[in-house]
Parts: sequence; C-alpha cells; structure tokens
Amino acid sequence: MFENILGQPAAVQTLSQNLEAGEVPRSLLFYGEPYTGKLSTALELARVLTCEQGSAAWNCSCASCGLHRVLLHPGTIMMGPRYFMRDITAAGDVLKRHPKPIAQYLYLRAMRKLLRRLDPLLWEGNEQKLKKISDAYSSLEDNLELIHPARSLPEEKKLVKLLDENRNNAEKICASGLLDSVSIDNIRKVTYWAHTTSQGYNKIIILEHADRLLESARNAFLKILEEPPSGVYFILLTTNRQGVIDTILSRVRSLYFMQRTAETSGLVIEKIFRDNPENFKTLAQYFETWEDVNAEELNAIARRWLRLLLHEKDALAADRELENIITQLARKDLSSRFIVKFTEQLRLSLSGEADQVPLGTQERWLEIIRRGASRMEVFHQNPQLVFSSMFSEMKVQA
Repeated sequence: MFENILGQPAAVQTLSQNLEAGEVPRSLLFYGEPYTGKLSTALELARVLTCEQGSAAWNCSCASCGLHRVLLHPGTIMMGPRYFMRDITAAGDVLKRHPKPIAQYLYLRAMRKLLRRLDPLLWEGNEQKLKKISDAYSSLEDNLELIHPARSLPEEKKLVKLLDENRNNAEKICASGLLDSVSIDNIRKVTYWAHTTSQGYNKIIILEHADRLLESARNAFLKILEEPPSGVYFILLTTNRQGVIDTILSRVRSLYFMQRTAETSGLVIEKIFRDNPENFKTLAQYFETWEDVNAEELNAIARRWLRLLLHEKDALAADRELENIITQLARKDLSSRFIVKFTEQLRLSLSGEADQVPLGTQERWLEIIRRGASRMEVFHQNPQLVFSSMFSEMKVQA
C-alpha cells in the first residue's frame, strides 16, 4: 500500500501505523503545498480501506481495488474545485508519447477526478443544471471506454483525435462553473448517502479545497463531521490550513504534506509523467507548462501587487498601477491562478525570499483572499470589482 506515493515518508508512515492498529481517524485533513500528493494519498487510503483482501497491494486482484484503480468505486465520493485541465492535458501528453497501460491509468484517473464530481447522487433533484454539459459528459464517458487499460488503444492518429476531443469536452465542463464550489445541497446529498446502509464496504468522502467552503455549506458539513456514521471516513484537503475554520479543525486529525525535494519532484516527473526531470525545477513548474499563460508573468504581477501594498505611498500612482494589474488579470481570465501566485509570494516572505509581511497581516490577507475567491468562483462577481475591493481591504490591513 502507498507504493505510488513519492516524497511523503512521514505521512505514509503515520497512515500505515493507523491502518495496522485499526485506528484510522474518521475525519482527516491533509494540508500542504500544491503538488505534494494529497489527493493521490487520499485516493490510496480510500482503496486500502475498502480492499476485500486486506493486503491492499497496488496490484491487488480484488474487485474493489480494480474499481479504485480507475476511480469508479461506488464507495468513494469526490467534491471540490481542482486544477482539472492541467491534470488532463499533462496525462494526455503522456499517453500520446507513451501509449502503455500505465499511461492509460494515469489518463483515466485524471479524467475521473473531473467526472466523479458529477456523480448522480450529488446532483439528484438538480439534473436541470447539468443539461448544458450533458453532451460533453456523455461523449467523455463513451470515449473513456476506448482508453481503458484492459483494451488495446486506437491507432496513433485516432488516439490523438480522441484525446483532443476529450480535452475540448473537459474544458466545456470546467467552463460551466458547476464545479467551482461545493453547495449546501451537495453536502446534504452526501450526508444522506453517508447515513444509508452500504453494500458491505466503507464509504470515503474526499473534499478538496476545504478552506473554500461557503458558510452555509460549512455549517451543514460540521454536523456530520462531528460524528461520522459507522464505516464513513472524511478526508479534507487544503493548501491553506489557515483558511479552514476552527470548528472544522477541531473535528479533524491534521496530517502535513511536506514540500517535495527537487530530487523527489524529478522522480515523479520521470516515473509517472515519463518526462525529463532536468527540464523542470519543481512539479509546479512542470504543470505550469500546460497552462496557456507564462508562469513568470503571473509571478511578476503578484510581486507588483505585493509591492503596491507594502511600499507605494503615492495614491495616484498606486491607483494607476492597480488599474493596469486588474485589467491584465481580467482580460486574460487569470483570477484563480493569480491568487495562487500571490499566496506563494506570502509564503516566500516567511523564508526571506520576498518582501517581508508580518504573520498576522498574512493571516488577515489570506482571509480577504478566500472571500474574494469565493465571490468570483461561486457568485461569479466581476473580477475587476472584486480585485479592487480586495486590494482596498488588504491595504487597510497592511
């Protein structure tokens, strides 16, 4: 078990000890930097908790493990936003270059991380909301059958065409905004499901970006998180533990996922993505190659934003510069990625690699960022207005 988790020895050891002792916490929080294997570990833990043979080796032949390997086990639910298209595009590139079963698994899992958010039980009673993406969803489900590791892949030209079609359909689903947040209705559906009798297997609910839950969803979630039904496990994931409210933190066992070393990141790039690790310093840099915007451009904008907050005294000059930044972000639809880069700048300040920001100020800024992200992602408010409001609030707290 956990053979596929690289660079997280402490987390793996803790979970392995919990499993051996039969004392896996019913509510867990995996937190740490992006690209540290939190979701991979959560999915592997879900597989181990439902293995019919108990050994849970990666090549276990039981039916449960077989379903988990392609992320189709009915006892696992996935919710929350994610960088779906980076996963899908990177996995598709691997499959084109290395058309082998291991790449088929990688691609299927990347797609299923998206499609499992559309499980019928999560949308029961709200099927009308899915109508605009129903064609894209159906096409993806049909095409994924052609890529299953148990089947021979289509010949090269047909495969490339198939992957391009899948990518376009995945983009339509992501652009719909349906998966940008977890609604109170999603939480209620999961709560009902968690309390229904299972078919003899444990149930695992995985929630990404737990720090972004809206107040109504958080309140509904707290009730079941406090006392999960028998055989039900909650695994929450976040890159921002400070953004998770105290009442949730008090109900979970937190497990830290350390930043992967350059050596381990290289190993992931080489072993899993079949690429040359010498071309990339970090996993983040590797995944950013699949973005449609230059990562350094975003870093530069984040540094300018931080400099305006900390150093610019000329109000008129600051307004002009801020207007220029906000226009760039809105025109290129970089809102969510900018927020990630600015948060990275705050982390760098702690190590002295960027302008120093007191910890208390950082905490207040992160809360403002969390609210701003929710306004854009959940309520679809105008990014220019939201960023302007965020800057004003952060300037007051500087």
